Amino acid sequence: ISLRSGDHSLTTTTITTCVTTSDSASTGGGLFVRDSTFAVQGAAFVDNEAAVGAAITYESGPTFDAVSTMSGVHIEGTPPNTSSVDFASDIDWSCDPGQWSPLTGVVEGDFEGCAKSCDAGTVGTGASHRTSTCGEPCRIGHFCP
Repeated sequence: ISLRSGDHSLTTTTITTCVTTSDSASTGGGLFVRDSTFAVQGAAFVDNEAAVGAAITYESGPTFDAVSTMSGVHIEGTPPNTSSVDFASDIDWSCDPGQWSPLTGVVEGDFEGCAKSCDAGTVGTGASHRTSTCGEPCRIGHFCP
């Protein structure tokens, strides 16, 4: 799917077996976004392929301060040595407990929710953590893996 303008929503959708093959710089196997924003909720990206962003590439929003959102995302079947999500523009991820995601960057591998785990000894205090410390240190006498 290629989104090139406007605001879009994907809800409870599965995007599967999409492959970009134009050249070694191909991006956005499942979803490619430029000059747009999107809200993805409860969507699955399965067995998609691209040189960059096998599941999703978010190149740019319509304005410098545009933010897209992701929640309840399932990404599976990303080829080895390939980014699953490549996002140069801000994505506000809603993460499961014990997870975090930066606003921009690259994530690899298969995951549910967000791709990065909070540091051991920390506990998440919300759904939108931007660093690996995920809120606050674990309270004394409690175990936070």
